[in-house]
Amino acid sequence: MYVQHFGFSRPLFSDGMAHDDAVFRTSAIDQLVQDLDTALTRRDSVAILSGVSGTGKTTIASDALKNISTRLAFSCISHPPLTAHELLEQLLTDFGFEPYQKSRVERLQLWRQFLSEMAATDTRVCLLVENAEDLSPEVVQCLHSLTAADAALSPGANVLMTTTVAPERLLTTEDMLAFNQRVRLRARIGALTEDETRDYLSFKCRCAGADSDVVFGSDMAPLLFEFSGGIVRVIDNLLESALISAAAANEEKITAERMIQTAEQQFGISRLQPEEVDNLLDAAPVLDEALAISEESAAIIDEIPTLTDFVSVPADSGAVEILAETNSDSFTNFATQRLTQN
Repeated sequence: MYVQHFGFSRPLFSDGMAHDDAVFRTSAIDQLVQDLDTALTRRDSVAILSGVSGTGKTTIASDALKNISTRLAFSCISHPPLTAHELLEQLLTDFGFEPYQKSRVERLQLWRQFLSEMAATDTRVCLLVENAEDLSPEVVQCLHSLTAADAALSPGANVLMTTTVAPERLLTTEDMLAFNQRVRLRARIGALTEDETRDYLSFKCRCAGADSDVVFGSDMAPLLFEFSGGIVRVIDNLLESALISAAAANEEKITAERMIQTAEQQFGISRLQPEEVDNLLDAAPVLDEALAISEESAAIIDEIPTLTDFVSVPADSGAVEILAETNSDSFTNFATQRLTQN
């Protein structure tokens, strides 16, 4: 509805996850992608990306994986398996096998054979594991054993974990020491700054064939930043809802009033003006005890989003994209499926 009204060549936001040229990158994200490529050069290395919900961890991770320098077969585990048995079954299913009538030993042998076949064709295997903080110790240990290089000449597989907790808080128990030692990158993805929010708005409009200043006006980026806190998912929801409402009202552009109405009345998000923040700080008692926040408490506070988290439709845990081919008769039936975002 709003596409024709505002003269876009396509919707500002596509369903699911952004891909390829539609992925917005800051200079920090560009550096992260380079670091990730370096970290995953070893076939069984591990990387951890952290950040609050809605900052685009899965989008950035999958985009980075698609741009690494070697052929890639990867699986996205969106919903944490409940048991080690379920994890192995899910991996084999994702990569095109039918493991349901096989014994555990046969499944393990099938998985190791798959890793060896991929290595023989110079294809990297990578598992993208979302919400890694929700994995049970049993599943984490199984994930390590299935992806580590071993004496049976299995080269292992890369693991890229995304999490909302600080990366140093994962894999911290003594029985996870070996898994922890495989980690070659721990990085945090933050919210957009106000300048980056402006760049993001311009980028999305360019992708849709429009000028952001014509559709939104120059005052929209600061307003978006105040309401969203720079959380990409919140920005997307606010923009799309405002566009739909404005088109229905036959408005020529998105005004500040329209955005405020959308945020406050539809989404229930309020903002604090700078003078209100100053008043709160002036009224707060300055106590030494209030400043004595423990390191653990500070880490927890840092992870708590300040805004409502607008959750989109979860991705299928079985989604997998395979960018490799092999001459082995055992591995010619790999299905190419699309990778979606939660």
